[in-house]
Amino acid sequence: MNNIAPIPDKKNTLIDAIKAKRQLIETLMKQRRKMEEKIKLPEMPNDKQYNKLKTGSRLFINIIKMICYRAETAPANEIQYFSRADDEKKMLIKQIIQTPVNIMPDFKNKTLTETLHTLYTPGYNEIATTIAKLLNDTETILPGTHLTLILKTQ
Repeated sequence: MNNIAPIPDKKNTLIDAIKAKRQLIETLMKQRRKMEEKIKLPEMPNDKQYNKLKTGSRLFINIIKMICYRAETAPANEIQYFSRADDEKKMLIKQIIQTPVNIMPDFKNKTLTETLHTLYTPGYNEIATTIAKLLNDTETILPGTHLTLILKTQ
């Protein structure tokens, strides 16, 4: 006589369901392997495409780019020392903009003094001093304050 009890129908149904799900997973995995990893932009639905900025955002970004360009170009036009004028001038202005400064506000005298750290070469420091003098002559008052900007070099 066999001592093993028969498997209930419910258990057989669950086992069949598990097998069916595993087979479905295998089928889906095969389909997934056939798919390309990246889709091309034109293949994306129009409402999902993200490559275009809204007109207002694009105009705002263009304005910021123009301001940055002018912030580099205006002081560069005052420099007369370089043989490869435009490239070297703009490179120097970018270096000046990226160089750390010490900021010392003086509320009593209504000034904000920014001292530029030393640049790569003595020639660059001399030019930075000339630019600082030109900017100091404008007596620029910082927006939102009553402080006059004073630029110095080390």
